Amino acid sequence: MLARQIVEPGGVALPQIVAEFGSDALNADGTMNRQWIADHIFGKDARTGARERLDAIEHPLIYAEAARLERKHPETIVIVHDIPLLAEVIDTIPFTFDHIVTVEAPVCIRLDRMIEERGMSLEQAEARIRHQSSEEERRAIADIVIDSTIQYLRCWPKWMKYTWDGSHKMNGTRESVRQTHNIAQSHIGRNGGNELFLGELCSIVKAKSSHFSY
Repeated sequence: MLARQIVEPGGVALPQIVAEFGSDALNADGTMNRQWIADHIFGKDARTGARERLDAIEHPLIYAEAARLERKHPETIVIVHDIPLLAEVIDTIPFTFDHIVTVEAPVCIRLDRMIEERGMSLEQAEARIRHQSSEEERRAIADIVIDSTIQYLRCWPKWMKYTWDGSHKMNGTRESVRQTHNIAQSHIGRNGGNELFLGELCSIVKAKSSHFSY
């Protein structure tokens, strides 16, 4: 992820973060002290405006690198931006998207995942969620909502038979793409609104270049 690359040793953001927050932001080996940063951005030790100061350093650098990668690959048909906090920056991010997908789960499950998979304490996980956009805000900007609590097959291999050759051109039929799109639409209608179950949507592919946020 670009957000991790820019804060690695030698990354463009790390010296700016140290200048803003002090040497405690670094571990002894020169890597960013993520626990210290998290505590001072989201935790009880956070000062007013600390997150905004960090975002002011990281976000422009992330956007610039994403734009550079897009320019580097003009042949790309589909571009996917994985932006965990999109709802919070939707009005300022310098990109536009043809489709926005949000993946949702109840707060209790999100807390369990952060504790079990990322080693957070309950207090740390709750603090992180308090600083995030609400589910209502994320749903408001989304074209498709995926329920990540229900597992299905991850895609439809019968229809998703296209591959990509070295020139990034699609090897597949427009009919297979059309069928996949129609199936996605039928599932949306069946589940009501714009909600899909995880795995019911593997990809929505257009013949023309598209931007997706996931």
